[in-house]
Amino acid sequence: MGCNVLFAPGANYSGSFHPYVSMFQNMLPFEKKERARFFPLPDYFRYRLLEITQSRSFANADGMIYLTEYAKSAIHRTDRMKEKPNKIVAHGINSSFYRNDTPETVARGKPFKWLYVSIINHYKHQDKVVQAISQLRKEGYPVTLELVGPIHKSLKEKFDSLLNTIDPNGEFIKYAGLVPYNKLPAYYHQADAFVFASSCENLPNIMLEAMAARLPIASSNLGPMPEVLKDNGQYFDPEDVRSIKNAMRSIVDNHSEAIVTAISAEADSRQYTWERCAEGTFEFLRQVAKSPRF
Repeated sequence: MGCNVLFAPGANYSGSFHPYVSMFQNMLPFEKKERARFFPLPDYFRYRLLEITQSRSFANADGMIYLTEYAKSAIHRTDRMKEKPNKIVAHGINSSFYRNDTPETVARGKPFKWLYVSIINHYKHQDKVVQAISQLRKEGYPVTLELVGPIHKSLKEKFDSLLNTIDPNGEFIKYAGLVPYNKLPAYYHQADAFVFASSCENLPNIMLEAMAARLPIASSNLGPMPEVLKDNGQYFDPEDVRSIKNAMRSIVDNHSEAIVTAISAEADSRQYTWERCAEGTFEFLRQVAKSPRF
């Protein structure tokens, strides 16, 4: 039996078969400011090469799948791309991140536990979040921060130095490092709020996990974050420590109201299912395969 349509989710297909559908998943190669954060590391040149090869793959594709409207706008800059059949199909959330209990308001005076899950990387701005937590502590807020995720090797020495300077005894900042995926839900369910300071995302899957866990969220105001979180969070400039601090402080000061918005965010997260992702993907593949052009 012959092949009716080729699906190339890796976005680097260069063969001659048609029709084929490509998927846009990695934003870093296409945002020059974010890519430049890695210069002159090998990552920078890898992202630059990916921009060239993926742009060619997208241009030759007979259909495109995007994860968000934001991602679509980043690619639809030419008439050729605008005219190409396309569909937005978001990824899903693992059901283990949803919780059965309702988060409780933290009593004043008790430690308020912030969580940030993500690789420590140049565009994730964990250093700014650490500084914001430190400033809140100096203002008398009993906040703590747990960082979960591996660290980009180019940042390890600098980040270790920052932690040793701000919290040398590990009293309020904990770095858990890389945690197995199946153990991540427990970290979300034990936190009081979530902070997400990334400045470059295609679809912020980690933030979707925090939404599913019904956590109040302080989020970067860049990229697709406002598209996904909508009005259910406190936004900040991820490169401005004061802006991050103010957003986090607002959630601490108004935690009961923040829980209400977290419940709304959890309801919105229910649309991100793998079943819906699969159905949308196969529906679009059938559409392209049946195109009269082929």
